[in-house]
Amino acid sequence: MRSRIFVVLAVVLFAWGAPGVRAQTRDSLSCYRGYGVERGASEGIVDIRPLADAVFPTELGCTAKLAGTGKHRRRRRDICAPAATTVTESQPAPAPVPAEALENDFTCYTVKCAGEDIAELEMEDMFGRRTLTFSPGRNRSLCVPSLRGASAPTTTTTTLPGALAPFDHLQCFNVRDRSRSRVTMDLDVLGPADLPPESRCRLHPFARQYCTPASSTTQSFGAPLLPIAGAEVAGDYLCYWLRCRKNRIPDFETTNRFGTTTFQRFRARKVCLPAVRIEDPRSHP
Repeated sequence: MRSRIFVVLAVVLFAWGAPGVRAQTRDSLSCYRGYGVERGASEGIVDIRPLADAVFPTELGCTAKLAGTGKHRRRRRDICAPAATTVTESQPAPAPVPAEALENDFTCYTVKCAGEDIAELEMEDMFGRRTLTFSPGRNRSLCVPSLRGASAPTTTTTTLPGALAPFDHLQCFNVRDRSRSRVTMDLDVLGPADLPPESRCRLHPFARQYCTPASSTTQSFGAPLLPIAGAEVAGDYLCYWLRCRKNRIPDFETTNRFGTTTFQRFRARKVCLPAVRIEDPRSHP
């Protein structure tokens, strides 16, 4: 009888994959959504140049939605922090993709561009190969380097049109994913204790966003830009919505090139994991 129970347990553990698969470095992003209260201009005009410009075209004249309007100037906003992941349950079994460690936070803004649509993209992350279909529409997300728990720089700068900027941003697209995964993981966030570790987070079964390194040039903005840059980003990411236990996170401020944001009433929303691109999406009919 005991031998039969042992065999059943072994089969169950094999089907769910090896638990405790942990990333050795903070090569992922733990993203939180809440209300961002900005002090600055309500929108700006930016040009976005992806690192893989042979695959994704440079998008000119994108409108970035920055500070909210009205009495409270609040807008729903995401902030992403470097994190190490520990997979506790997974089907299929995970196989981590090698990636470089991330060094800074990102504040994400909705941008509206007039670029061309992308049909399909073949990607592979720790849960296997996935075929992504890009959602129609012109809305993107532009995630810019941010400082958390630090004073804002006292000097300002102006980015001249056409000036080259480092690839320290992320340009993110909404996608539809045909694959399915069943995953539970823990997130160990880099930085001060204002963003606590997240445990027993259950991932949505398919990827919802694709992010690629990019740079941006600000063409129009209603205030001086702050000289805040981050470490260059080298790889792509697939982002999954997730549900974690509720943590009480106090309000805190971050500062990026567009100004200072106070984050309020937010919680863990998604995790972005390293991924590799399999082929050029323009090869699809």
